[in-house]
Amino acid sequence: MARPFFTTCHGVLYADDCLGTLGRMRHGSIDTIFANPPFNIRKDYKNGYRDKVSKAKYVDWCREQILECCRVLKPGGAFFLYKC
Repeated sequence: MARPFFTTCHGVLYADDCLGTLGRMRHGSIDTIFANPPFNIRKDYKNGYRDKVSKAKYVDWCREQILECCRVLKPGGAFFLYKC
């Protein structure tokens, strides 16, 4: 699993590929999720990430991300999705 980016007594923050990290997490194990996905608008991230794919591929990726977030979220948990 990815190493935590920041840890406190209140929780852990990961800065990593979300699908890889989420895929290794247990069902119903997360209290709160804040997601700030790429917007698919050709932003230059300076790290090789390609922020412009076909609309269909982007929608499929978003669907997979949201379903994985829902899978790991505890009942009554909070899921915040920032999207422009």
